[in-house]
Amino acid sequence: MSTAPWLKFVVIALLLVTIGALLRFPLRRINGDSEINYNEGWNAYKQALVGKGVPLYAERPEVFTGPTTYPPASFHLIDLIARHHDVVRTGRWVSLVSLLLAGIFVGLVVRELTAGPIIATFSALLYILGIAVFLPDRLAMNDPQLLGEALTTAGFYCYLKGPDKARLLCVSALAFCLAGFTKQNLIAFPAAVALDLLVRSRKKFAIWLGAMILFAGSFTVLTLAVDGRYFLVHLLFHRAYSLDAGLGSITHYYLLTFQGVLLVAIVWTLCRFRSYPVLA
Repeated sequence: MSTAPWLKFVVIALLLVTIGALLRFPLRRINGDSEINYNEGWNAYKQALVGKGVPLYAERPEVFTGPTTYPPASFHLIDLIARHHDVVRTGRWVSLVSLLLAGIFVGLVVRELTAGPIIATFSALLYILGIAVFLPDRLAMNDPQLLGEALTTAGFYCYLKGPDKARLLCVSALAFCLAGFTKQNLIAFPAAVALDLLVRSRKKFAIWLGAMILFAGSFTVLTLAVDGRYFLVHLLFHRAYSLDAGLGSITHYYLLTFQGVLLVAIVWTLCRFRSYPVLA
């Protein structure tokens, strides 16, 4: 029993060492001139347009030029931070900082659920390690995904911190809307909060939903005014897809890779649904 606390610190130390080793190469390539993947060039092109004052959604998308299928928040943020310098390197640093912030918020979420600081730290490091292992090309990459994840996790934490406080509900809604205007696929946490509030309190749900509508409406009006009236046309532009590839990715990648974790999560959900519906 006396060695158990030491074992926890050994595990944390091993996680830190492993993460440090995995981040070594991404840190070195931040200032490199070669692109990590084609998506970096696409994001840089849109960020450069913003820097030149060209609206992103002023015209209907064309077949050869393609649509701007991302919301505008990250493009404006990178341009603002870069101040007309190297947007790719700026975007890479923002992505790296976002990864660390998302990990911190994951730890705070776990800590808020009455877990100890060691377990919270382990959870934060495990999130960062998971991204580093399964999605290494996302590390320090000029892409808004991790920035959006940091924002949506912050919104989830604010909700858990004060589900009965109107002020924190509004802050949570603001963070969720900022995340959605950074990357539109981040819907899991706001959906969980909405369902949890419906179970807990219709009044609090109305406050939170009202704040979501207010912030989302304000951001939409601002986007239409600054970046053009075809915002929704660009976001809803048809994309190529493959049902076979999607099914294969789900079965061979997620289900097989995370089958142990998924089994534990399902059992935990069935046992603790009444206590933690928001996590279920």
